[in-house]
Amino acid sequence: MRHEASPPPLQIRALFTFTPPLDQRPSGWGGQFGDAYGVYPDFDGRTDVGTNGGHASRDLPVTIDVPCSDHPAPDNGWVEMLTEIKVGRAGTRVEVTHVDYEAGGRKYTLEYRWQTILCGDAIDDRDMCQAQRVD
Repeated sequence: MRHEASPPPLQIRALFTFTPPLDQRPSGWGGQFGDAYGVYPDFDGRTDVGTNGGHASRDLPVTIDVPCSDHPAPDNGWVEMLTEIKVGRAGTRVEVTHVDYEAGGRKYTLEYRWQTILCGDAIDDRDMCQAQRVD
């Protein structure tokens, strides 16, 4: 993964979550992250956290074995990518994220321009950073 961000954040990490097919999920399965309680679980830096009957990993590279042809059928299982961004007082604005991957022996890059703004001293965006600053 590569990011275009300014000012540079202290750290950006990806967390991949793997939800198994419907027939492999435990009874009482709660759905995607946040569905039941409105918040993500506290992973606390662990890679072995049980998630939706599946697992989570921060290890790169990640192998995803759910064929694209199976999507978007949720009964077949899915993979989610969560992004953790750590910033200092300056904040950051992530403009573009590039995900380099390989499929069928060919290399690809997914480029998505989902802007992420974490307000701080260097980010003066009146529309996005109107919350009261807590020092």
